[in-house]
Amino acid sequence: MMNWRPWMVGLSLIGSGIFSIALLVTESIDPVRVPKKLELKTDDPLGMLPYTAAARYENFKKYGLPTDMAKAANEKAGTIVKNRREVIKKLLDEQKEAAQKAFCKDAELPPRYAALSVLVVEEEGKRRVLDPKEISGWALQPWYLSSPVADVYSAVEFDEPRKEDASVMAIAAVLAGAEPKAVNGEGRWGDGVFGWSFDNVLGDYAEANIRNTLIDYFALMHAIAELANEEKGICN
Repeated sequence: MMNWRPWMVGLSLIGSGIFSIALLVTESIDPVRVPKKLELKTDDPLGMLPYTAAARYENFKKYGLPTDMAKAANEKAGTIVKNRREVIKKLLDEQKEAAQKAFCKDAELPPRYAALSVLVVEEEGKRRVLDPKEISGWALQPWYLSSPVADVYSAVEFDEPRKEDASVMAIAAVLAGAEPKAVNGEGRWGDGVFGWSFDNVLGDYAEANIRNTLIDYFALMHAIAELANEEKGICN
């Protein structure tokens, strides 16, 4: 009598293989946007922008700020330069090395990112921008040491095709403490219907006052960078 057992085992193995292949083909896997490269980039997409009062408003627009926010930041930056020029210039000169790392274009990160390290403090888990009158130097803030700001810069600014509001979206992620979302392309920093949206970032983080925090940051950063990059400033 023929032994059917080997045949049954063989057919079972073949069936299992076919089933496994079918699962691999049909299984739904949620795509995750992983940055192609996270090594530090040096060719800043906005590196050609000058830090001057004349270019300030247009710079804010190129960072991705909507018109109303760009106007508010421009006005605020002008007030800072007017009222705090001498104090800030003195601090830049006295602490030149630390200031150069934050506000000069040839630093490791562009000023709009590097300045986060000295202009933003973290209190009870929340980040806020220093008031210009609070600034007494360029101390590296503890929260920055463990924040992947460089990864946010590389992931968002160099994602292809580059988005026009990449800078403001990236800075918003850092100020909101949402760096992992920006790096991995998740939530409002992702793709799809519920993905990339600055308006939704403003809505999601409205309770944290992210809109005014962004205005305060860009105004203060640009005002100080203007003074640092003047003809006889510390960057020249």
